[in-house]
Amino acid sequence: MEGYFAMDVESKREPWRINLQPLNKDKQPYNPCNIDEIAESVKIIEIMEVSKHYE
Repeated sequence: MEGYFAMDVESKREPWRINLQPLNKDKQPYNPCNIDEIAESVKIIEIMEVSKHYE
């Protein structure tokens, strides 16, 4: 899922993850999406999925 990022809901031991996509001021995905370059400017994210990733 290029351009998307995931984070654990509680810890790596829990199966739940949040998949998200950072969006620019026009609510469009960054292209390219280099998190090191955009991290300080991201104000909007779109949560695409909350999943039980490890089951």
